Amino acid sequence: MMHNIIKLIRPKHWLKNIFVFIPLIFSLKFTEITSIINVLIVFIAFCLLASAIYILNDIFDKDKDQNHPIKKHRPIAQNSISIKKAYCLFGLFSIISLMIALYLNINTFIAFSLYLILNILYSIKFKNLVIFDVFFIALGFVLRVYAGAFVISISVSHWIILTTFFISLFLGFGKRRSEYILLKDNLLPKRSVLNLYSEKLLTIFIIISLTLTIIMYALYTISPATINKFNHDNLIYTVPIVVYGIFRYLYLIFVKSNEDDVTEIVIKDKLLLSVIIIWFISVIFLIYFGQQIGKILSP
Repeated sequence: MMHNIIKLIRPKHWLKNIFVFIPLIFSLKFTEITSIINVLIVFIAFCLLASAIYILNDIFDKDKDQNHPIKKHRPIAQNSISIKKAYCLFGLFSIISLMIALYLNINTFIAFSLYLILNILYSIKFKNLVIFDVFFIALGFVLRVYAGAFVISISVSHWIILTTFFISLFLGFGKRRSEYILLKDNLLPKRSVLNLYSEKLLTIFIIISLTLTIIMYALYTISPATINKFNHDNLIYTVPIVVYGIFRYLYLIFVKSNEDDVTEIVIKDKLLLSVIIIWFISVIFLIYFGQQIGKILSP
């Protein structure tokens, strides 16, 4: 039973919740123990809430998952966990996560509540509406960033919000394309929203989203507000790392990988995972030591 519950809540997918750390990374509070602990609590609470949503999606998609080459092995699709027990787990995880958020502060609770409402609407209706399905997923990642900001009482740069939104669209349309090809190659009926896409259209959406992601992040690194905040403009040197990481992911979904999930692709590709770690270390280093580096390099 416990094995099936673990499969149901998908702990591998908790990697997506690292977006709550983005405000902490760029806030100059990365050395404050209280801020780190609060964001870690938000991360744990968001993992619980995300798992609740996974359960709800599996309940609603049971019949469709049973005809999917990969998703047919999920516990609800296999009847290893009953619908009644699944609803109980959904309620338990949702309540615990919302209580934790409310304990932290009201704004964090609002972000969690909006995420829950957004995903219930997604599960009921919007996952079957072309383009809206991916937009709702992207908004969920934006809410993760806001939750991470609210818990440490800071505002987030509009450039960071836009970067998060567009990279989420990029990842979302990439997943749709991978799933589209996977089901097409297996000659299985696609879920209704995939019938509204085409491989060419999804490729166009991916290219537009990744282009906007790179532009927004680059503009953040050279914006006057960013330069004034950190007293240097050296974050621009992290742009090539971001570009390579995006290109690597693009290469994987177009050439190498047959996975239809972002988390699986990131975990399995050591090079992409290494690039993410290098970006993180570079950003932290430049934020806290970029000014000294600028002085050394200046004539």
